[in-house]
Amino acid sequence: MLRAYYQVTKFRENNKGQIRVTKRGRQRISRSFVKGFLGLLYTNATNNSATLNDISNAQNTQGNYAVNLSVNAGGGNGAMGLNATYGTVIGTGSYAQDLANIGIVVGSGDNAVATTDYALETKIAEGTGEGTLEHFGHHTSIPTTTGSDASFYIERIFRNSSGAAMTISEAGIYALGGSATAARPYCIIRDVLDPVVSFDDAEYLKVKYTLKITV
Repeated sequence: MLRAYYQVTKFRENNKGQIRVTKRGRQRISRSFVKGFLGLLYTNATNNSATLNDISNAQNTQGNYAVNLSVNAGGGNGAMGLNATYGTVIGTGSYAQDLANIGIVVGSGDNAVATTDYALETKIAEGTGEGTLEHFGHHTSIPTTTGSDASFYIERIFRNSSGAAMTISEAGIYALGGSATAARPYCIIRDVLDPVVSFDDAEYLKVKYTLKITV
């Protein structure tokens, strides 16, 4: 059985420049793999193409390309480093993708999840102004096996530099499908958070997704 779990942790920097945990949320079951996950799995497993809706709801013919949960700063087809630097752009022309739109993303929407969801309801954009968040890079663990479980995790740090408190009510993962020069991001997981997470200006947020197989 394949399952995903998410966990949200808040941090703050004290007057000595030390980062301290202010609240560690408990791990919760992600119940919300969406159609994009099956579409990308299908194209890679069968060597066939499929028409998929990307995060802008545009239909694209996705071929049998490497699928990335994120991409390293150098781009590259099949890169799985998950150390994406926010603000970095890969690809050219209409295929250019800002890495703030790849990997773990968060938003302020609360519509119930549907299998046909192609994006978060209201993704929070990259930035330091009102209503935005700074998106830092990803970190991933190596796969480990414990008893009948095998798993790895992906995590990303966000910083609230907007000048005001914010509330996060949804999270998910955008996976990149295609080559490094002709790729589109597709939503593979979307979760409505329960409870929602509020955090203040100058606080950090770490969102961690764990993918686990149990036999």
